[in-house]
Amino acid sequence: MFAETRTYDLNGFNAVSAAEGIQVFVDVGEAFSVVAESDDVAQLDRLDLSVKQRVLVVQMESKLFTLRRKKGWKITVRISMPEMITANSSSGASLTVDDMEGSALELVASSGSKLQVARLSGDRLVVTSSSGSSIEGDAGSCETLKAVASSGAKIDLEGVECGKAEAIVSSGARAVVFADDAIEANASSGGTVVVHGAHTSIDINATSGGDVVFP
Repeated sequence: MFAETRTYDLNGFNAVSAAEGIQVFVDVGEAFSVVAESDDVAQLDRLDLSVKQRVLVVQMESKLFTLRRKKGWKITVRISMPEMITANSSSGASLTVDDMEGSALELVASSGSKLQVARLSGDRLVVTSSSGSSIEGDAGSCETLKAVASSGAKIDLEGVECGKAEAIVSSGARAVVFADDAIEANASSGGTVVVHGAHTSIDINATSGGDVVFP
């Protein structure tokens, strides 16, 4: 079966929000382009793409949850954009980004979704993962990092070398961070923080089965 491809005339966004099990790939540094493909034309008809407050929202029509449960969404969206400062995945979506650079960057994943960024470079980086979701940054650097993981979620930023880092984990979540200058780590309720780097200043608090590890 041949895949159906559709192009969307959308621009003016610097953030992407992906939801509902859709697979999304983003190339940063190129002109605006949004292309969706699927071997199920009926699913493409139900794809809902819009730009709201400079965020490209990728989701399905909200009234069609029954179809999603029975079949699952089999849609891939490929996006090109000049810059990206916020990435958000939710509800089982998979969001893959090649590069994010800026003074302030934000990554958010929730509800079993997956967010992966090949390179991160910024002054301030805020990363939040919850409800069994995962966030991974392969490489890069930042001046300050705040990483928050809860409810079995995972954050892996070992390859992103930051000066100062604050990590807060709870409820079986896990965060791996790199801090060269200072680390403030709080782990509770079975959560684990793993700290790489020189971290010349250390402030840790582990309660209720939480753990802070320095490998």
